[in-house]
Parts: sequence; C-alpha cells; structure tokens
Amino acid sequence: MSGGVTWGTPWPPGALSAGTGFGLQDDRGQALPLQTSPLAYWPDGSLKWTAHALAPQAGVAGHYELRPGEAKPPQAPGVQVAEEGADLLLDTGPLRCRIPRQGRTLIRSLARAGRETLTTPFSGPSWRDGPPDRWRPSRPRSPSAWN
Repeated sequence: MSGGVTWGTPWPPGALSAGTGFGLQDDRGQALPLQTSPLAYWPDGSLKWTAHALAPQAGVAGHYELRPGEAKPPQAPGVQVAEEGADLLLDTGPLRCRIPRQGRTLIRSLARAGRETLTTPFSGPSWRDGPPDRWRPSRPRSPSAWN
C-alpha cells in the first residue's frame, strides 16, 4: 500500500482490559508494525474502542488479522556498526554512512539504496564561523559533491 491506513475497532463490554496490546499479521503470518491507542472505555474499565494505524507497506496483503494480546513488534535487522580503517561505517540497509573517527569532517560519504549521494567530506557547523548562535554550514569542496 502506498500510504498508511487508520481504523477504529469496537469491543464488547468486559472483553479486553485497559492496557491490552495488539498485534497485526498479514495473510503470510508476518507481524506488521502497528500503532494502537485506546479511544473509549466501558463503565467496568474494559476497552470499548481502539484506534489502529498501519504504516505504508511495500505490498498489500489479501487478509490482515488484528490480535489482542501482547504486542510483538516485527523483527528488524537494526543498525550495523563496523570499523573500517579510520572510519565508522553505519549501515541500516537502505542507508550507509561513513563517519571518520577523528578530524573536522562530520560525514565522509553517504549512500542511499546503494547510490552515493555525498562523497565529499561535509564538516557541518564550524566554531571558526563564530559562536553557536551564528553557526553556518560549511560548504562542500566542489559543487559536484552534492548529487
């Protein structure tokens, strides 16, 4: 789905206690990231209505199942950090960033989806330009540095 989706779900009196978490699975049994908020409670304190939000997904499943219980976030690969020469390499999968361990350069290179988007060192704000309230971004060494 190209955009996210939100919806509300009613619950019968006494069915779910306040603080119940929710999980969402697609038709392949894959857990999906889901945000849930209680909207209303029955007089006995149980949930009456809940709101749910699903982030945009790469594809659309034929069937989704909302399951009350402990919310289980989908497994994500996370951020990989490696030392490579004098640099730290941060890799999230879609984004790779090379950061020097020393010196005035903030970012040595940046790649998104395998495409280098920044190859000239970027040093960011500099004290040489004055106090922090007057920071100005440093300029790349050449205009071709920014794609």
